[in-house]
Amino acid sequence: MLWTYQILNTFKTDKRRFRRKLETCDLDDDIRITNDTFRVIWAYGGRDPGEEEEVSWRDVDRAGGRLLHLYQGEVQEAREPSMKKWVVTSNKYSIETLYWCTMVKLPSLAQRHHMVGYRPRIQPGNERFVHHMMLYECHDSSPDQVFSKHVDSMLGYECYTPNMPDDFLKCRGIVAAWGLGGEPFYFPEEAGYPLGEEHGGATYYMFEVHYENPGLHSNIADNSGLEIHLTPHLRTQDSSMITIGHDVSTLHLVPPNQPSFTTVAHCPAQCTSALPENGIRVFAGLPHTHLLGIKVKLRHIRNGAELPIPFQDNYYDFNYQTMRRIEFNLLPGDHLITECVYDSRGRDGYTRGGMRADDEMCMMFLHYYPAVNIAQCVSKLPLKNLLLAMGVSLWPVTPDTRHLGLRIRSPDRYQNLTLSDYMSAVLPGDLDAAKRLQEANLHHSQVAECFDFGKRNVIADGLEFSSPKIHTPFYHIDETCNPYAKDDKLFLETFQKHLNQPLDGSTVRSRALAAAPTVALLFIVSLLAFSPNMCD
Repeated sequence: MLWTYQILNTFKTDKRRFRRKLETCDLDDDIRITNDTFRVIWAYGGRDPGEEEEVSWRDVDRAGGRLLHLYQGEVQEAREPSMKKWVVTSNKYSIETLYWCTMVKLPSLAQRHHMVGYRPRIQPGNERFVHHMMLYECHDSSPDQVFSKHVDSMLGYECYTPNMPDDFLKCRGIVAAWGLGGEPFYFPEEAGYPLGEEHGGATYYMFEVHYENPGLHSNIADNSGLEIHLTPHLRTQDSSMITIGHDVSTLHLVPPNQPSFTTVAHCPAQCTSALPENGIRVFAGLPHTHLLGIKVKLRHIRNGAELPIPFQDNYYDFNYQTMRRIEFNLLPGDHLITECVYDSRGRDGYTRGGMRADDEMCMMFLHYYPAVNIAQCVSKLPLKNLLLAMGVSLWPVTPDTRHLGLRIRSPDRYQNLTLSDYMSAVLPGDLDAAKRLQEANLHHSQVAECFDFGKRNVIADGLEFSSPKIHTPFYHIDETCNPYAKDDKLFLETFQKHLNQPLDGSTVRSRALAAAPTVALLFIVSLLAFSPNMCD
């Protein structure tokens, strides 16, 4: 209902604030405020409507809307003395649909510094072209000799193509991540990312910008980048970032015309076993899919028991990808599961994993402390499991036949057809293949890839593992709108009323009266623990 919202300020400021219970229990008119992405629509006019008066859009003077994370609240900028700002930019002189990589060097600092936040600096007018920006650590035994020439040249390259120098491949491990529509991000007061090779970080970095220009607009230059906030006032914890989710691979498949298809990816116990004994503390994360993504969920398994869900967004929106507050402890041997749900009803063919916005991804970038030597923990279905789901087998690839690509061996009617052509022309019409592929994602074995920054220490590369056996699943049960949870007297009366009735020819009156006080006590405890949270 309209009256569950309380306006907290007048229109004398640019900000509009309101207060409302997170859960009003009004199922007809109100949606529960959670950690999901919400599209907030607002409007106001010159007069207040009467109590019984219907609100009409004809009386509105001004209206608008935007995507928000209401539960998370407003981003508070870090304010510290001696704060420095380091701006890294792309210097791209012609925007196309591509990934653009440049090498940058940390400014000279007289002492050890921490990165404590970053914010986007998008060149005005180019907002629709800049899809995401990433900053990667670069490592080598002789970093100045290897990387400095690329900084001095001030040249950029199309990422992950033969034109990009091999030295750029030594830049693995993301330390700052921004996605389309994202807000500035600031570390908690106890955490900061160390800068400089001699201080546990890096001196050279690769700056990656993903541009999308499907309209082929010409003569567009861009100098967008990230503003990195640095401080000499060191935090108590050195932080880092780990990338989890599905490996960016063409083996990541989303069938067409599916209202809800789930990709499942793992960071298995075999990889997290490399963590220190006390584990790490995750304090923020950025979920990331492309255009088809509608939901993202992170699950946490420990010794076969599922722990409370660290993060989920049931209304994920590609146009609002910002760092979110996620807090949980990850211990050695824990297992993380990333689930991404896609709506592919607008696609006629299979969507593959890849770099373009029309391709798909399923990833999360997690900030954590203390910093350890693990930068990426991802997985994917092995080719053999995908082929089983597609119902085909392939001819062996030999040095003499490599130039022919992957070709089908069976069934006979598709023999010698390339796998790519089969996926484009045949597979979209096989509705059962989509079901088998979903089954494979949910239950079949996968292969993991885990490594540290610079890929100097590979923990797992192609390690095949099975999904964890969960003997104790986790279900979030919210009794906020349960009338029996709010009124123990009502519950007790209802409990006695129902159990006083004959059951299988006998009464259970004495058993009900004996059991009722214990059950009611449990509800009284839950009521004492309940607090009607507010959102403002």
